[in-house]
Amino acid sequence: MKTTTEILTAYIGDMLAAQNHLLKMIDHQLADSQVTTYAQAQEILPPLRAALRRHTSDLEQRLSELGGSVSANVKEAITAATGIAAGLFGRVRPYVASKFLRDDYVILSGCSIGYEMLHATGLALRDRKTADLALEHFKEITPVIVRLSEIIPAIIVHELTHDIAGVDAGAALVARANTQHAWSGEHVHSHG
Repeated sequence: MKTTTEILTAYIGDMLAAQNHLLKMIDHQLADSQVTTYAQAQEILPPLRAALRRHTSDLEQRLSELGGSVSANVKEAITAATGIAAGLFGRVRPYVASKFLRDDYVILSGCSIGYEMLHATGLALRDRKTADLALEHFKEITPVIVRLSEIIPAIIVHELTHDIAGVDAGAALVARANTQHAWSGEHVHSHG
């Protein structure tokens, strides 16, 4: 049977791996002129990188406080994340910015559920410090996920205009309104 500390350090190690993976992706994106030409990407990516750096530092500190080791707890999780990264970075992408931001959205969504799990685990195991840290990080990334979902339609529509004549530029606003409505409390709670 695992100890409380083993369980918590495993979850924290998973979150560290995800944060490190996403940080590498963000650094790569910020160096790509096809991404940084979009003001919306410049609005989101630098503050997200700063938040992820803080999260990484916080998680490393908490792991150390629990007697865990960054190298021991994160090695396996980083190996898994690196496989995902190789698949994402290794492709030639026709619509670079929108696909990178989509990938950020996917990984941040994974991080959000990971933080939710770490928060619940910390509460269940009576480790309030870990639970509070996870909730704090969760609250920081959820607005970024929402903001990404708001800007991606405009970026993909703009990217399409480079390759296809007659693209309906107004489709971005319609897509944004439609998808944001799908996330509204009114819609979400009407299907449960």
